[in-house]
Amino acid sequence: TWTNPMILPSTVHKNSFNEVWGLAVNDREFAVMGSSFGTHIIDVTDPTEPTELFAIRGGSFSPEVSHRDFHDYKGYLYSIADQGPKTSLQIIDITMLPDSIHVAYDSQEYFTRSHNIFIDSTNARLYALLTNGKELEFAPMRIFDISNPIDPQPILELDRINDVAIDQVHDAYVQNDTAYLNLGFSGFA
Repeated sequence: TWTNPMILPSTVHKNSFNEVWGLAVNDREFAVMGSSFGTHIIDVTDPTEPTELFAIRGGSFSPEVSHRDFHDYKGYLYSIADQGPKTSLQIIDITMLPDSIHVAYDSQEYFTRSHNIFIDSTNARLYALLTNGKELEFAPMRIFDISNPIDPQPILELDRINDVAIDQVHDAYVQNDTAYLNLGFSGFA
């Protein structure tokens, strides 16, 4: 029930919007949506009247961006895109929603793209999938320590499982120190 006709569709899939993430902050509910422009934070506390509160321009914002991904941790929203020459990881302070937000981190140092991210909140780990950065080469999966939520630090990368090379980790879910990985055409691990 919410749209913005000013958002340009992607050239690849003709989609204006992609990915949605839900969260609750300060007794209100919010939807986070990705677009070719960036990240949209929409108040859905009253689902019959969704209201866009903030639109945060992504590092890359153009019709070439067709996929973004989000996750939140300890009052911060993590936002990344899979395309674009200036893509960066943005970490957005959402603790003051619905009144204000603040981009606390916006860097290409470790992220110039990532297809998906997953946060293991129990262990303060961010899993970046199909990822690279200015200081880091491509990796099918890289794990970051986010015990300081606005200072991600790389700790491990995965490009092999049991001595078998893998070329991608498309999606991941982690619980109790076990990662469930979609390896694309290579199956499940």
